[in-house]
Amino acid sequence: MTTPIPGTVAAWAGLIGLGLMAAGCNSTTQQASAPSGQAVRPAVETAPADLQLLCAAEAANVYAAPADKVLPTASARSGSATYTVELNVNGRPARCTIDESGTAITIVDV
Repeated sequence: MTTPIPGTVAAWAGLIGLGLMAAGCNSTTQQASAPSGQAVRPAVETAPADLQLLCAAEAANVYAAPADKVLPTASARSGSATYTVELNVNGRPARCTIDESGTAITIVDV
């Protein structure tokens, strides 16, 4: 019969205890719940990028501004076939209404 080395049994007992504790901690962790279907912000259909850029280009012509100084800042669907694009025209707010085919309908100061 072999005699255990002093401290070996205590070391094994300690390792087993740590393993059980770790397993217990792992089994009690909570998983994040799935989204409830409600968004933090309401979903808004934005204008496609190409239509936003067409609005910016048309506004540059209307306001005689450098094209690199006209930036789309926001957009949303405004009708069944139209979008409204908010623009920054060289620091001046403007709004463009454009249809799905890319025709700018209006460009106005805001």
